[in-house]
Amino acid sequence: MKKLIIIILILIPGLTSATTEQTTGGNFSAKIEPANPEPNQEVAVTLNSYSIDLDRSQVSWFINNQAIKQGIGLKTHTAAVGDLGSNQVWRIVAKSQDGQTLQKIITFRPAEVDLLWQADTYVPSTYPGKALPTSESTVKMVAIPNILTTTGRRYDPKKLVYRWEKDFNFMKTQSGFGQDSFTFTSDKLFGSNKIKVTVSTVDESITAEKSVTVPIRTPFIALYQYNPLTGPIYNNLLSREINVGTGLFSIIAEPFYFNNPAIKNNQLTFDWLVDNESLQLKTPSSRQITFEGGRNKGQVNLGIKAVNSQNTLQNASYNGIIRITNNETGF
Repeated sequence: MKKLIIIILILIPGLTSATTEQTTGGNFSAKIEPANPEPNQEVAVTLNSYSIDLDRSQVSWFINNQAIKQGIGLKTHTAAVGDLGSNQVWRIVAKSQDGQTLQKIITFRPAEVDLLWQADTYVPSTYPGKALPTSESTVKMVAIPNILTTTGRRYDPKKLVYRWEKDFNFMKTQSGFGQDSFTFTSDKLFGSNKIKVTVSTVDESITAEKSVTVPIRTPFIALYQYNPLTGPIYNNLLSREINVGTGLFSIIAEPFYFNNPAIKNNQLTFDWLVDNESLQLKTPSSRQITFEGGRNKGQVNLGIKAVNSQNTLQNASYNGIIRITNNETGF
């Protein structure tokens, strides 16, 4: 008796499953669509064999020992798989006209793993969105598996084995027992990185897999009004035309998605330009300026260029107009 066991891993957002096949009696393959269904999802199984002619054979289908259907040439069946952590067993028996019998057992055992990631790039503390990676940013991935035993007990994530891949390359040094996190540097050029994690029990009886594509974005500058007493006014995002009335008006430039270490180490330089002339500020990393309005109307062109001195591919610019009550400015 020949016994063949195949482990199939799922690749769907947030959900994965372990599917096993056992075949006896001869060549008897099955195409499973989707190949790795999520819990309670419908799956279609289509049979094929080089040993017998299935179109002229009696085919019987059983799910969890319950007869589903039987007849000549029944090569396809569709049904929903079970709940998370359950075992649903499909048994298919095919008998040819000359008496040869093939049997295939497919076991669906759904498991799930979520894959979270966070880039070490800058966003304001009150920003509701996600910090995204840019050129050569540090990104941390964390796998959160939800793998159950047959008794419903959840496996301790630190007692599972993790295999990490970046752009189809096996990351050996960060893979292994209990290695539920993975840190990498995004590509230098803008595009994306594909990260894949395979999580399995020590005995490999259950395996789950997840892949995500991590986008590499372009940094940008956003301007907000700044109150010297309370700080940035983040509900007042300034447009390309900024109106300044009588008195002082302070602006802060927020460098979205630049590397945090560059900001902390003052390696992010700002060049502020008014009517194409650079302002002489106290420090090149200054992100704030103040305009003073008067009695007469006027306007100036405002430009900003921000560059990470350690990685010049991380750069951004802003161009707008400041409408003020006169042409006198103070910084």
